[in-house]
Amino acid sequence: MAGDTPILLYAANLNDKIEVGDALTDGSILGIGIKKDSPLTEALAAAMNNLIDSGVYKQTMEMYGVENLAIDHAEIKK
Repeated sequence: MAGDTPILLYAANLNDKIEVGDALTDGSILGIGIKKDSPLTEALAAAMNNLIDSGVYKQTMEMYGVENLAIDHAEIKK
């Protein structure tokens, strides 16, 4: 089967009969989609950075077994 790296790693974390083979990339970066030029852009980036800085993001990534896909800061792409 094929799927997004975070989903496959999570499934493998839940079931030892699932093995994730070679990835086509080092991982996939997922994002939060909002309307272009939204006034929420900076607030969402700040909130994400707060989760990263506080350790909550790392704990969540570890809980799902995908900590190797974690980012170290939020990035705004326009």
